[in-house]
Amino acid sequence: MAFGGELDPLPLMARLARKGRRIAIPRVVAKDAPLVFHRWSPADICPPGAYGISEPSRARARLAPDIFLVPLAAFDRRGYRIGYGGGFYDRTLAAAAMRSILAIGIGYSVQEVDEVPAEPHDMPLDAILTEDGLLGDF
Repeated sequence: MAFGGELDPLPLMARLARKGRRIAIPRVVAKDAPLVFHRWSPADICPPGAYGISEPSRARARLAPDIFLVPLAAFDRRGYRIGYGGGFYDRTLAAAAMRSILAIGIGYSVQEVDEVPAEPHDMPLDAILTEDGLLGDF
């Protein structure tokens, strides 16, 4: 779910849901834990949760996504990103790395920087989707 000025993934999510894809959105369960994902449909009401970001109902089925759309504040051509500093997506991607997943950053092309200062815990993305298209093959 978009936060602040992030690229809004809802149109893509709604289109995929109409095509029969199962969509899940994240919920924060603890400050130092990976995110958990619950089933989402375009008709769902998602009130603000942790940090004021819309979250799914706990009553919705939990899912383990195969594809992650990861928000970002900045990115580089190596696939590294800067988020908002909570480390939620890095922890989530690290936990999901035991499965075969695809992590796609979503943002605007103006958010590209020459180099994101990556630390050992930072998880690189497989691709980045902007209004200019898909960047990948990092």
